[in-house]
Amino acid sequence: MCIRDRSLERQDLFSKAIEIYHKAEKIDAVYAELNFRLANCYYHLGNYPKAKEYYIKTRDNDTLRFRPSSAVNQVIKQDYARQPIENFTQFVDLETSIAEASPEGIPGENLFYDHVHLNIPGNYLAASIIFDAILNNGWISKVSTAGMSEGSTCSKTECLKRLGYTKTDECTLLNKIIGVLSKPPFTNQLNHETYLRNLKLGSEKCVKDKNEELMVNTVAAYKEALVLNSHNEGLRLRLASTYRQMGQYERARDQYLKLLKMNPDKPQILHLLAKVYSKLGNPEKAIEYYQEAIKNRPYNPVWYSDRGSVYLKKGDYDKAISDFSQALQIEPNYAVAYNNRGSVYFKRGDYDRAISAFNQALSISSNYAAAYNNRGLAYAKQGDYDRAREDFHKAQRLGHPVDPAFLKNLPSSVAK
Repeated sequence: MCIRDRSLERQDLFSKAIEIYHKAEKIDAVYAELNFRLANCYYHLGNYPKAKEYYIKTRDNDTLRFRPSSAVNQVIKQDYARQPIENFTQFVDLETSIAEASPEGIPGENLFYDHVHLNIPGNYLAASIIFDAILNNGWISKVSTAGMSEGSTCSKTECLKRLGYTKTDECTLLNKIIGVLSKPPFTNQLNHETYLRNLKLGSEKCVKDKNEELMVNTVAAYKEALVLNSHNEGLRLRLASTYRQMGQYERARDQYLKLLKMNPDKPQILHLLAKVYSKLGNPEKAIEYYQEAIKNRPYNPVWYSDRGSVYLKKGDYDKAISDFSQALQIEPNYAVAYNNRGSVYFKRGDYDRAISAFNQALSISSNYAAAYNNRGLAYAKQGDYDRAREDFHKAQRLGHPVDPAFLKNLPSSVAK
């Protein structure tokens, strides 16, 4: 009954839909989807108190409860009221504060990315409320930082400035949220496709807006924030990453070296340094850092594959094969390692084994453009130009650059 009458909502016949949904409610009043549809209908009719009532029921009856229910929140409130622990515990009612800061008392996109994750305004609101509670409780007798008056809460603008939060970070965070929501259990949520489509439109805008000026402004914001907090490792990591994206590998290297000094045993930094030295044309230094990273974390297939790529460029094919094979031993479904191992066989002129490796890569990842291109090169070397041409066209359709003149001059296969 609930699913059948969704068409009424699509026609904006919300009163009629509510009438039918209430009949369904008599059958199953704790069905979360039904609660949500009733909430939506009441919301569209402007009956916000009733909408809020059913949105709360939706949350409380959700099969996958990512948030505490009303009953749990009530227990917390009652327990604190009975046993206040002065000077050690401060009760903060974020649920009520967030509702009060939302239109019609119903939290939504104004403070959340989805039904769980707070966005920047939501996080700032929560942090401000908690900070004020700490301050009012006397746990911090004096708060004074550069550019702020004593005992004041940092404004959202100033807070984002100190965090070095930029348009680039906004886009990065948006893509992470899209990644999370694109996987179960979120894929079964109501309005999932519409909401995800809107997020992807925002992501596409980020791509269009990305230019050198934006990157320069991002670097400037990070550097300004680091002046205020030079020990902020996350911020310095973002600065180094931005330099890498801009192709400024020397500057990226300098930031990674500073991070390594702060965290001498952090293998991720060793790996990033290795990648930068490879870009700088210093394979010996790259291999040195890869070895240190792998020593700290010997079961990471990506790092073996990356080091193998450096050996491949150096022409040290035996070590390259060894690293790609080790990566595949750790992760048998690692398409990149198969493709890279195929490239070694290609360099050695062993085109049959190269094609076999590229086939394995494509069996794992059927849209792997580089593998199609590489297999096409191997077919061409064998004189199988028809298959080569087919693979080059597939690579092109998937976005891999192929020289049109090369394709045009590719002869036809000779019938045997």
